[in-house]
Amino acid sequence: MRQYMVEKELAKGSFSTILLCKDKTTQQLVIVKQIQRQHGKLALENVKMEQRVHKALTRKHNHANIVKLIDTFYDSGYDHLVMEYCVNGELYNELDRQPFKRFEPLRAQDYFVQIADAVSFVHDRGFAHRDISLENVFLDQYNQCKLGDFGFALPLDTTRRSNVGKSFYMPPEMFLGTEYALDKADVWALGIILFMLLTGGPLVKQADSTDAAFRYFAIHGLEAICKGWQIDRLIPSLALDLLNKMLCIDPKVRIGMDQVMKHAYVVNGIQLHQPIPEPVKGRSKWKELAKAINGQVLLCTEKKTKRIVVIKCVKWTPTRSRRSLDYQRPMFESCATEKLVHSKVTSKEQHPHIVNLFKTFTNNGCNHFVLEYCSNGELFRHVQRQPEHRLQPQIAQEYFAQIAHALLFIHDHGFAHGDLSLENIFLDAQMRCKVGDFGLAVPLNTLKYTGVGKFFYMAPEIFQRGGYHPGKADIWALGIVLFVMLTGSPLFQKAHKSDAVFAYYQLHGLQEIVSKWEITSYFSSLALDLLSKMLIITPEHRISINSILQHPYVAQCPVVTSEPKRSTFHLFFKTFFSRRRSH
Repeated sequence: MRQYMVEKELAKGSFSTILLCKDKTTQQLVIVKQIQRQHGKLALENVKMEQRVHKALTRKHNHANIVKLIDTFYDSGYDHLVMEYCVNGELYNELDRQPFKRFEPLRAQDYFVQIADAVSFVHDRGFAHRDISLENVFLDQYNQCKLGDFGFALPLDTTRRSNVGKSFYMPPEMFLGTEYALDKADVWALGIILFMLLTGGPLVKQADSTDAAFRYFAIHGLEAICKGWQIDRLIPSLALDLLNKMLCIDPKVRIGMDQVMKHAYVVNGIQLHQPIPEPVKGRSKWKELAKAINGQVLLCTEKKTKRIVVIKCVKWTPTRSRRSLDYQRPMFESCATEKLVHSKVTSKEQHPHIVNLFKTFTNNGCNHFVLEYCSNGELFRHVQRQPEHRLQPQIAQEYFAQIAHALLFIHDHGFAHGDLSLENIFLDAQMRCKVGDFGLAVPLNTLKYTGVGKFFYMAPEIFQRGGYHPGKADIWALGIVLFVMLTGSPLFQKAHKSDAVFAYYQLHGLQEIVSKWEITSYFSSLALDLLSKMLIITPEHRISINSILQHPYVAQCPVVTSEPKRSTFHLFFKTFFSRRRSH
């Protein structure tokens, strides 16, 4: 252990200890799995097999979704496996942190595709994992999944009678005492992972006749048990089809990993997945994310902390001349205002739904804003990626509540955002909304005479002479954000009489337009009521941000309550997340 300095003990198993260590040469944090040889032949065989598996998996290259083995050595009676450190911990714990102990469907699909690809890779290299579980999938600093812990792995052509792993994930054939195929056992465990990512709990406590849920499942099937637990709405149709094929009780009928990877649910997920790009070696800059109206936005990594950040570079020249870099458009964004707003809203505490500004500096004729990196990008892009370019109503409600709370926080600190839109709301690694881009923010109590922002979101009064109150304009924009999340498109191109839809809206109102467009089913009665109050043409009559948060649509939203209501299904499995499972 001379090369590694122990930072802390992370876990202790029956014959091993997991240590967080620092490489004294590179200063890199690593995981060291320490196995004591005096525990006998079985421990030694597990170590050798784990080394053999890792060697096979890294024969040509490292798989992006498998924990990398960095080094192995023997020292003072212990075998040591040195592995990459996944800073965001177990997927198990990340699931437990979610409001309903489950992931939003697209995030669940993305994670499942990554894990499935890793399992498929392991099988292709001739091994079965044999202990696939949420506890053995880890999240790195970019929240990418990494399959690890190959201590129970065996060659695929091996047969076994004994059951290993955690009971939630064990297939029915493990409890029969007969030989079973290892690859099909992995497929069952992977199916249980998908079920848990989508619903928040395991399908059964134990897949044998002693378990009541399993007996019901064996007789009536997966769809019936999901309807009985009232969780069928949580599972997309393609996911349900795949689960039915992965969770066949008869392993001979159960599909293999090759068929899993060809299933439409996985193929679609692969198309949606956006892997983290590799940084340029020796450089802090990764790539340009976007051209800003007055500069550029860069994805970077801090050389000292290794933290991934976004740096907004703003040229001094256009800031002073008030023209864009192409000299074609008037430029209203202000570096000074952006700095001021961030200094106010982050002076005492960082709001969980506002993009954090870490620091600012000037260099080579540019102002630089070092900002929090929201790895899931713009909310606009996320909405566009949905099957019908709109969010599920519950997800839209949760996101809206987060955005509304952020806007209240901004208003309470004396500013209007001035450019609230789906493009200026970002999703972090945990799929939480973060309001950002304060370049067009203004003091809340000023009267504005210049129209700013994007036409879709601009309030009617912005197009009128005589000035407007930016706080009220923020409310209108917030209403358009909710409308787009629920329907997939803006209400009109421009809130001006020259727009035919707006002219109709002036005469007949929101309810009539929704009915004419045959999209009434997209809205709950509460959502439609709130929108009707936010999208009032006369700004003086428009609902306030405080009243929005008191409206039942937001007040009843589980995302913003400390203890969301739980279904019978979740209460039944409450103990699953109250204690850890060990081998």
